[in-house]
Amino acid sequence: MHVEKQKIIDGIIKYIEKDVMPEISSDRGFQVVISIGISAVKANNKLLDKLFENDIFKSLANYDDENKTYDVDLLCNIAKDSISKCGYFPVKIPAISFISPNEKELKFSAADVDRLKSYIVD
Repeated sequence: MHVEKQKIIDGIIKYIEKDVMPEISSDRGFQVVISIGISAVKANNKLLDKLFENDIFKSLANYDDENKTYDVDLLCNIAKDSISKCGYFPVKIPAISFISPNEKELKFSAADVDRLKSYIVD
């Protein structure tokens, strides 16, 4: 399924708000930082233009230049296949002085990719 950039952004935001934020509820400072990031993207989604304009990302997503859409099925299948082989996808968040003093590691599974995709295509 091909979708426009905004639909992907909206799905990512919804996934973070509904699935990621509750998992980090024990660290209010980290939640605030994530919330600030979400609010910034909502106010100005051009913050993600570098990702969507990246030639490698466009190739992986089978970008359709005419319709300006990305193949979410292809992206998700690639991500799920790779994550399944490795167990999980770690995302390390460095410590943020005075707010969240310890490094955080978020772990994403193939099931998380399915959940994210469901938010994007809804």
